[in-house]
Amino acid sequence: MGEVGTQESKLLRIANSAIVLSGISLGKIGVILMKTKNRINYEQVKEDWNTLAIETGLRTIIKLNDKRVKGVKNRLRDDDFDMNEIFEKIIETPFLLGKNDKGWQVDFDFVFLSDHNWVKIIEGKYDSRTNKSLGSIYAELTEKT
Repeated sequence: MGEVGTQESKLLRIANSAIVLSGISLGKIGVILMKTKNRINYEQVKEDWNTLAIETGLRTIIKLNDKRVKGVKNRLRDDDFDMNEIFEKIIETPFLLGKNDKGWQVDFDFVFLSDHNWVKIIEGKYDSRTNKSLGSIYAELTEKT
């Protein structure tokens, strides 16, 4: 048992702790356990997304169809994919929460079905993005001169 048993115990303790991101309690995020022993708990991924969605006003998901299951599997295979980090970044990014001129919001499929969208989120592509039209940018520039 040794080191493996200790590591699993540590993962269980971490996963059973409430994780609070930016003042929003996401409850018991089970992402850490999903990679244990190469098993993926797809229902836990769904529950974690829906917890985030309810707390932030995003769309919840009802079903994990084959396409979504494949997407989750592909994302969790990537050692750099950290769902907690991605969720925290989503919470901190008004643009992703729908505070833009079109009301667009990030959704489950945006994060999990693409192999590059989650990277853009983590790298900050959507940080402080206001999505202004060219006309409003031109108007601001001409007012300053």
